[in-house]
Amino acid sequence: MKKNDCRVNGKVLSIGDVARRSGVTVSALHFYERKGLIKSRRSAGNHRVFHREVLRRVAIIKVAQRIDQLSRLRDYLDGCIGCGCLSVEQCPLRNPDDELGHRGSGAQFVQPV
Repeated sequence: MKKNDCRVNGKVLSIGDVARRSGVTVSALHFYERKGLIKSRRSAGNHRVFHREVLRRVAIIKVAQRIDQLSRLRDYLDGCIGCGCLSVEQCPLRNPDDELGHRGSGAQFVQPV
């Protein structure tokens, strides 16, 4: 077995395993790999395989995304405090791009920015 082989000590995961265990989609993992955030190797059958440590890397990426969302929220809050409108149609915090308009009337849940 080669030193760089992912199967050393049996610590290898398929891309589907990584997706299931990390809670992200396979396409997100492909994106992270293209951006150089994670690395895979190819198995003998030419399938992507990952070392188990990739799960920690993906967890850190997910935390960083939550931090980025909070930073954007903070930045929008500064603008809303100055504006004070909190308009249901226009407010980027409560209804970005009038996302709720096509859902009809009544209370709606909007994911945080």
